[in-house]
Amino acid sequence: MRELQNNLKSKREDLSYLKKELMLQGVMPSDIGGQDYDEFLQVLHSEKREDRVMSAADAHKRSRGG
Repeated sequence: MRELQNNLKSKREDLSYLKKELMLQGVMPSDIGGQDYDEFLQVLHSEKREDRVMSAADAHKRSRGG
């Protein structure tokens, strides 16, 4: 269950990062589909997957070559 939650969180962050990159190209998040203020802030603060804090489980998995 925990892994599923982490995967969902990562996918949401991936989408936010994509929207951020689109904004840099001139596309507003509201053009992608009904945008609210909280999501707008989340998009502005999003980071690339490799720049995000990694969960302990993922760090352990990566250290074991997984």
